Amino acid sequence: MMNNEINLDDFCSLLSINRGTGKNWVKLGKISPTRIEKDNVYFDEEYALKVVEDIKSGDNKALRSRRNKKYVTGLGLYHQYISRTNVNAPVIFKLIDDIKKSNLELTNKEISIIIADAALFFLAKDGKRISLYEYISDKNKKDIYGDKTKLIDDLIPGKQETVKFCKEHGKLLNLPFCLDEKYSEDLLGLMYISCRNLRQRKAKGAYYTPTTVVRKLVENISKSDDLCREDIKILDPCLGSGNFLLQLDKRISPYNIYGYDIDEISVKIARINLAIRYPECPVHVLMNNIKNEDFLLETTQDFDIILGNPPWGYDFSKEERIVLKEKFGCVVTSNMESYDLFVEKALMSLKIGGKISFVLPMAFLSVKTHKKIREIILEECNIKSVIYLGDVFDKVNCPSIILEIEKTGKKCDIRGLCIEKSNENFVINTSRRLDAECFSFSINDEDYEILEKMKTRENIVYLKDNAEFAMGIVTGDNKRFLANEKKSGMERIYKGQNIVKYGYADNNELKYIAFDPSKYQQVAKVDLYRSDEKLLYRFISDELVFAYDDKRRLSLNSCNVLIPHLKGISIKYVLGLLNSRLADFWFQKEFNSVKVLKSHLERFPIPVPTGNEHDKVVELVDKLLLRDENYNCYYDELESVIRKIYHL
Repeated sequence: MMNNEINLDDFCSLLSINRGTGKNWVKLGKISPTRIEKDNVYFDEEYALKVVEDIKSGDNKALRSRRNKKYVTGLGLYHQYISRTNVNAPVIFKLIDDIKKSNLELTNKEISIIIADAALFFLAKDGKRISLYEYISDKNKKDIYGDKTKLIDDLIPGKQETVKFCKEHGKLLNLPFCLDEKYSEDLLGLMYISCRNLRQRKAKGAYYTPTTVVRKLVENISKSDDLCREDIKILDPCLGSGNFLLQLDKRISPYNIYGYDIDEISVKIARINLAIRYPECPVHVLMNNIKNEDFLLETTQDFDIILGNPPWGYDFSKEERIVLKEKFGCVVTSNMESYDLFVEKALMSLKIGGKISFVLPMAFLSVKTHKKIREIILEECNIKSVIYLGDVFDKVNCPSIILEIEKTGKKCDIRGLCIEKSNENFVINTSRRLDAECFSFSINDEDYEILEKMKTRENIVYLKDNAEFAMGIVTGDNKRFLANEKKSGMERIYKGQNIVKYGYADNNELKYIAFDPSKYQQVAKVDLYRSDEKLLYRFISDELVFAYDDKRRLSLNSCNVLIPHLKGISIKYVLGLLNSRLADFWFQKEFNSVKVLKSHLERFPIPVPTGNEHDKVVELVDKLLLRDENYNCYYDELESVIRKIYHL
């Protein structure tokens, strides 16, 4: 390696991307190496640092993508974090607006100063608040704050720095808060997360939970457990600034409440929050119970209740990955999801009969990467309740759930499982087969019986190991490679929106491409795109939408490819089944997903046809492919034939 050069791995580390993404960016010309020797790629170090700086500043438009969340900048106010009716919400909204107008990017020390000043108001005895400037100079401050001075002093970085900040940014201090005797919402935490730069929050996988969701979780677990009993031990293993603990019944003793977090400032705020909530609680109890430690690495045990919202997509270092892979059974590949680790560690830390209640992405129930943790749950837990929340986080498109699990030490029995959805609530009363491939809880007993009939019909075959799947083309830069008008050497390329059942729609602008696989970020085998017969289907969809293709069409990654290879069964028979209302019912009830995954389709039960069933389905599919005025009649007729094939 030449002087002042770094290799691809080092460059990827600087950019917080994986090696595969880095290789694609080289291929697409998004980053420019100084030289390539065999499989070794090298960059000028000065150039690499400039790329990183340009991403941070936003000057590099080409690389401002989901892969660079670490470099997103700016402040963001979490409007849903506390209720709009909170009397102090407008004060915090104005604070953030003032910071934005001043173009300030506050350091953690400066944020701590602002929060310490606010804490002086809420912790003061009998409303005798003093200013932060007065506090750091007042030898008699313990007369007002007692042993709570320890908590405030922990937030203040140093007298000289604090005095300077008070003089330069006094308008951000002495805010006109109102006293709320209940103090049941995390005002100090809202100040902290809103003042922090967005890129700081993204890298830690932090999704701050709205108070409405926190209350729902606490109320739900309180239905089945007396949280106020004297011997209970309650833990939030990723407590942030303590918003879950603030929602607990005030009658619960603070001696029974515990919390961990790796964010030092968050832990200091959580202690202050609990000191406001429990003014008679000695500070040493809060210092001992609320710890700035990593739950995943600490020895913890014998808790009755573990609740909270574990981090999603935390960016572990290489060293952390090595340690965690040795420690946890749910890690089976180099990829590890932080909330899987938290669930497993929480199970290790519970008493028999203890419960976990976590806010999690809905993907936890069905996505393949979480299969191992689902296996662990099946071996030693009962699932007590699942609440489907939908999208509840500010500017995050990720359907979420509240999952409550009881550690029994025995194999899972889901009888008595309570389900809460937006449109219905029900209890599962039947004994069901539960498969770690997918936790399907969104169906009542009646719907479950229909699905079981579909799955248990004799002579069922599956697409798993009997089909080829391919993702549509990922160009890496659609603006560069796609055109709105067809030019010489170009052909039509289809998006998911262009696919309808049994056909194609031009319901948005047409796109054309000059097909050159060597230039794109990700491409499947070309012969799959150019197959004489294949099915194209929408990837983003809450129903199954398939079209037949015998024109060797190309598609983007919102429109994927399926080529069945089932002995004695034609592709059109499979098309008819997958496009049926019955298949939509199966997909929606079994997976409740807005993405049609390969793993979903591989599990679809396909009856081997008898007699003339096959030919009848194919005959009606051929008619449907015409999409003429009789389409609805043919569709209804085919639906009737398919229900008979499934013995329904």
